[in-house]
Amino acid sequence: MSDILDQRTVNPDSVSPRPTAIRYGLIGGLAMVILNLVFYLSEMLDLSKASFLSLPNLTNYVLMIAVVVLALRYHRDQELGGYLPFTRCLGMGWWLGLTMGIVGAIWAYIFFQFIAPDLVETIREMQIEQMQDQGLSEEQIEQSEKYMAMFTSPGAMAILSIFGNVLMTIIIALFAGLFMKKDPPSSV
Repeated sequence: MSDILDQRTVNPDSVSPRPTAIRYGLIGGLAMVILNLVFYLSEMLDLSKASFLSLPNLTNYVLMIAVVVLALRYHRDQELGGYLPFTRCLGMGWWLGLTMGIVGAIWAYIFFQFIAPDLVETIREMQIEQMQDQGLSEEQIEQSEKYMAMFTSPGAMAILSIFGNVLMTIIIALFAGLFMKKDPPSSV
């Protein structure tokens, strides 16, 4: 009986999370690109009403959660013999986020540089309007515009999307890991 258990139990250190995370990250990243393109082409991407709870954002969050959960489940059930240490969730989250972030960064650069460069100016104008609504002086707004131009360039937005994706997927993976983890027997 213990021979059967030993054959089924996989040492997590002998299986890298990277291939599965990259595969699922590419799928999730490409799905996000397609969704965002659909939202843009259907004119549902309205930056003047952009918020955390907008339909495009909520759809992206649901997609991220689904990709993380599916990747963790596959890794646990197909590669680790049904076991998933909690610490492995962090590694999976890192690789998923990095992969989705790189795909998203390439998309963000192409989108803001070539497809919709006018949106960058719209974003800047909205930020200036928000600063004016907050009562900032013209001098303060002028100083802020230098930083705004730096952080709202297509390249900067692409780089920031990598960090955002990594952070979000790590958080999602850690929460999912609370429910999906299953430690292997101590003999492994």
